[in-house]
Amino acid sequence: MTAITHTRPHFLHSTFAAVAGVTARVAENRRRNAAYKKTFNELSAMTARDLADIGLSRFDIPRIAAEAADLK
Repeated sequence: MTAITHTRPHFLHSTFAAVAGVTARVAENRRRNAAYKKTFNELSAMTARDLADIGLSRFDIPRIAAEAADLK
């Protein structure tokens, strides 16, 4: 009797691995985006005086939000 052996990777295994990788990247991007938006909105809601008290200006808000989201 002859046995059949597979010599190439199973298609479904590589497909599932690819889908899992995409899903992980999407989840990480959503987390970073949420952190950026939260920080940006909280700092934007502060008055110029409040920002000055902590050593920031309005121009610093995008940079600080990006740092909070690990984008830089």
